[in-house]
Amino acid sequence: MDETSIFKFYSFTFSNSGNVSVQSTTKTQSGSWKILVDDSQEKLQLDFTNQEPLRELNEDWEILEATTNKIRLQHISGGNGTIDFVIFEKN
Repeated sequence: MDETSIFKFYSFTFSNSGNVSVQSTTKTQSGSWKILVDDSQEKLQLDFTNQEPLRELNEDWEILEATTNKIRLQHISGGNGTIDFVIFEKN
């Protein structure tokens, strides 16, 4: 399931300190991010606590592709095996 469209009106700003600021047309929210290695796979872990709809991103996302302009991620649910995708692109 591609979740990218849920966030098409959001602008994400990732800082080097591990914080992320998210701006929509109505408000600004914040969260955190970090890179980790799990089972030899590099992952991006996002945490937005219970902020809707950003809490949908509260996972450890496997990094499928990372360039200077785009990062493509996937998360496989441990419960039912559903695969979610999200793509961040630089403006």
